[in-house]
Parts: sequence; structure tokens; C-alpha cells
Amino acid sequence: MGTLETYSVRNTLPYDCFISYASPDLSHAEALYQRLIACGFSVWFDKARLREGCLWHEEIEAAAKPAASFSPCLRLIGNSPSGHVMNLRR
Repeated sequence: MGTLETYSVRNTLPYDCFISYASPDLSHAEALYQRLIACGFSVWFDKARLREGCLWHEEIEAAAKPAASFSPCLRLIGNSPSGHVMNLRR
């Protein structure tokens, strides 16, 4: 059984965790998603939540803001030409 603080967060926020990742890290993000779901967490993961033809950028922003936690999946080696790490630092 969780603490009162945990209980409060789960009842007021739509997601316990928002997962963000770069395309090359999809397999790691999927594994994290599966582990969190198995533990009973409510997780926002684009492959599970976004539908074809949606306004994905707006849906991602709307889901990330009220999440209890944000889990970026970042590569520890190499540089991303798309600038994902630079954008997260802002």
C-alpha cells in the first residue's frame, strides 16, 4: 500500500510517468514501458497512446505537462544529429 503522498498524486494526475525517447532508443523505451505497466503504473508512451492521423505534437505536450514524472531515454554515447539532448536541456 502506498503512502498518502503517492495516493494523492495518482488521484490527481493522469499519468504516473511520461516516457520520452529518440527513435534509435525505441527498444529501450518499450522495455521501460512494459516494466512500469507490469508494476501497475499509468504510463504515457507514444506507441501506446497516439493514434494515426492525430495532432501528435499537441498530444505529446498535453500529456507531458501533467505527468507525475518524466523519464527521458538518452543515449550515453554518440551524438544525436536531431538535437534531442540539446532540446531537453532548455
